[in-house]
Amino acid sequence: MQSSAWTGGYGLLVLFVLASALVTLGARAASQAPEVPPIRTTPDTTRASARVRARAWWLILAALPSSLMLGVTTYLTTDVAPVPLLWVVPLALYLSAFAIAFAIPARKLRGFFPPVLVGVTALLIPQVLIRPVWPLGLVATLHLLAFFAGSLMCLFELAARRPRLAS
Repeated sequence: MQSSAWTGGYGLLVLFVLASALVTLGARAASQAPEVPPIRTTPDTTRASARVRARAWWLILAALPSSLMLGVTTYLTTDVAPVPLLWVVPLALYLSAFAIAFAIPARKLRGFFPPVLVGVTALLIPQVLIRPVWPLGLVATLHLLAFFAGSLMCLFELAARRPRLAS
């Protein structure tokens, strides 16, 4: 019975998403009058493409730390040490990276974390490829440090690229 309820719920979700897409596409088509495509690039199209690039960078820079958090959490809790509630540590580092990146001006710490990430990654390469027997605490710490440095690099860049508030 529970399986049928979940299946029905997902079916409703799919129907609602499709209906929403159709309504959105219909509204967009009705609001746009047919226009002649421009022959040359105008400042408006250049600004529009710059906005699209900026939004794409924002999306990538926001998605990378989240993806890194999921990867390091999965690796630590399955391959390194299946310890209950170990997932809390990467989550805490992820949230604190956000707080640090958006609270501190990026120019102050921006150059500090790339060398840290390169150094920790150089230490992790043999551990991942050759699998020497290292203490679990060292392996977990190195992975968490690489995750934290990588997240901060992305989030400092995201904070530096955010739109400025109008005064």
